[in-house]
Amino acid sequence: MFLSQDAREALEAKDRYMEEMSDTADAIEMATLDKEMAEERSESLQVEVESLKEKVEELTMDLEIIKHEVEEKGSDGAASSYHVKQLEEQNSRLKDALVRCVYFKLNKKTRYGFIS
Repeated sequence: MFLSQDAREALEAKDRYMEEMSDTADAIEMATLDKEMAEERSESLQVEVESLKEKVEELTMDLEIIKHEVEEKGSDGAASSYHVKQLEEQNSRLKDALVRCVYFKLNKKTRYGFIS
């Protein structure tokens, strides 16, 4: 079968076009995946930023409290008050952890029928 020069050129142009469209589709797919990954990373970083903002706010308040206590009681009194505050916060976190452990244990016992 003999094709005219114009027909051959048209078929070659079509093949190049199809290959370019395939490459373009691959590039779009990769760009879409990159965009989704970037959005997930952005969300993760936003959560981290919010957490760090809260931490900065907490530390700023601690600093103000310590400055105020140093003015009132001197550095030894401030250090003592700050240490007590830290111990109270630690105690609160430990109480919360204990409550979660007890809840978990009761939930496990209830789920598996172990009641002691």
